[in-house]
Amino acid sequence: MILKNLFNSENEDSHSHQEKEMSIKKATETTIQPQQPIATTTNVERGESKNGSIFGASNGNAITRDKIQSIVVQIRQAANTEAALTAAVSEIKSVFGIDRVLIYQFDSATTGKVFAEALWTGFTPMSNENVSPLAFGAANTTEYQAQSAISLSTTNIAGLSPYQKQLLEQFQVQASLSVPIVAQGYDAGRKSYGLHRIWGLLVLQSCRQVRNWSETEINFLAQISLELTLALQTSQSLLQISQQGDLSTRVNSEAQELMQGWLDEIRQNLKADRTVIYAYNPDGSGKVLAESVDGTWSKIGKIFDNDYAAGAHIQEIYIINDIANQDFPRCLLEQYEQIHAKAYIVVPIRYNKQLLGLLSVFQNSSPRTWQEGEVELMRQYGDRFSFPLQQ
Repeated sequence: MILKNLFNSENEDSHSHQEKEMSIKKATETTIQPQQPIATTTNVERGESKNGSIFGASNGNAITRDKIQSIVVQIRQAANTEAALTAAVSEIKSVFGIDRVLIYQFDSATTGKVFAEALWTGFTPMSNENVSPLAFGAANTTEYQAQSAISLSTTNIAGLSPYQKQLLEQFQVQASLSVPIVAQGYDAGRKSYGLHRIWGLLVLQSCRQVRNWSETEINFLAQISLELTLALQTSQSLLQISQQGDLSTRVNSEAQELMQGWLDEIRQNLKADRTVIYAYNPDGSGKVLAESVDGTWSKIGKIFDNDYAAGAHIQEIYIINDIANQDFPRCLLEQYEQIHAKAYIVVPIRYNKQLLGLLSVFQNSSPRTWQEGEVELMRQYGDRFSFPLQQ
């Protein structure tokens, strides 16, 4: 079986070949854009160094994945939701070296308030203010949901409405970057369940100077937003809620629709031939939940179903540039031939160290040298699938 053989091939020759294939070519000419194109009123510039750090932090310190992980740890260790959001803005302000970090909660599609804020001394606070979402770039939840990030800048006055100019002046904002925070769970107040409903915004603001936001900063901010989504989950488990008859069917339908949309998005962004989400059962068996495939190729069907993999043997990520050059068992190569796979990336999806499933992208037309930006994007997409797979 494909997955069993993949994760349990442990002879030295296989590992030697695999390590060679896991060398990744640095992206130099193209940039993979996460989600939908970023709507922005200012320039977004690349700012990633070879060691994965980000330049542009106003405190002179590079932002690294380790520092982002420190923010994630603070959020996860918080005693409750309010503490998690408060810790998040404080840690983000310190790591990004920014003047203001806030979390904005929508009360309706067009109104909301600042729920938590960390602010450099000397600037006007927004805490507990009923601020229009226009202050952060868009008019309503629909517009924020349609875009992965929105930035504003005083360098592009012509692109701002008079009201936006007034808001930026009131709070001394020179540049602003916002990413949506989605609600993944049951909303007791609305008595409804949503997998991808806009709850609010995570916002960075520079007050002392204009600032251009790098792609990597935006990607890291989106990663933190996913952690906030987990922190916002209701204490009432979905399994309990799903006993409410028709709601169970609705949840399954919404989860399936959401994952299918993400798989289509990944395949299009990476210009790949196939993307697959595979989920595990408690006994280690599993099946393909959703798949996006180019019209040239047939769907996988049940080839992967009821396959088994030992969780202890699964690596952080699998990157294969040319399957034909791997020292895989012949039976495994034959199974890859059935789905016409020439190269792939596989990202394990976990929650609290539990293996939930696998997110895979395949190139069928030819071998492919996966680039760093593509691998990083797959990691970020893998984080997205954690919640729907828990269902």
